[in-house]
Amino acid sequence: MTVQTADAAVTQVQTPRADSVLYLISDVDGDGALSYPIANGATINYWHGQQFTAQGKHYYTGFAWVSPTVFGEQESAYPDPDQPAVLAQATFELTSDAQQPWRWEGSELDIGHFGGYGRGNAVDGKRRVESVSLSNGDLLLAVPTLYDTPGATGRALEILHFSATLPAQADDKRWRHLGTLEAGSENSASCGEANPRLACRDVIGQLRIDAQAGQAFPVLSVAFPENADEKTVQYRYDAQTKTYRPT
Repeated sequence: MTVQTADAAVTQVQTPRADSVLYLISDVDGDGALSYPIANGATINYWHGQQFTAQGKHYYTGFAWVSPTVFGEQESAYPDPDQPAVLAQATFELTSDAQQPWRWEGSELDIGHFGGYGRGNAVDGKRRVESVSLSNGDLLLAVPTLYDTPGATGRALEILHFSATLPAQADDKRWRHLGTLEAGSENSASCGEANPRLACRDVIGQLRIDAQAGQAFPVLSVAFPENADEKTVQYRYDAQTKTYRPT
């Protein structure tokens, strides 16, 4: 298992446009917008783009989240905090064509659910995306995200799995969301001058990836600073649910 690094020559190639990614996922033209309505009251929203290499091939995947569909009077001014968004993707493979270097390989409309209030967790640009090659040629991606909680901002890691082999059966997926790992929080909006009685906390968990002999998926751990209240949490892949679960 090795940490992925993008080839310099690949990173110089202009990646597919975000609005093109959304169109290839939804089949609805947003006229350049990165968030717009599609079918049945849902909206599609650009989320993240990632270049990577798997089994010697160079890829780019654009991800988007889609809000829940709304029918009739279901729409509410108070979204359910437990209502996730749907994660979708469009993947491209790099070719030798100088005019159109990225060949669209395909899209998946539902690779898992994440977030709350009908929205996907926002990508945290201050933390580094981590990608790891697995022993079978697959890729594991950890995208740092943020979400709102009462009086604080939560930190998380979205774990995504790329299958180096194209889907062959109905339940197979090119990409799959394997779970959301909690990774700390900060409460600057509700502490200090805003509320002198509440101590300010800013905790960032660090991801650790440990390969396991004979296992396709590594063990993941989120470690916290010694002065934090949180303790290290270990996660193992559950083949039955196809998610990472805390041990």
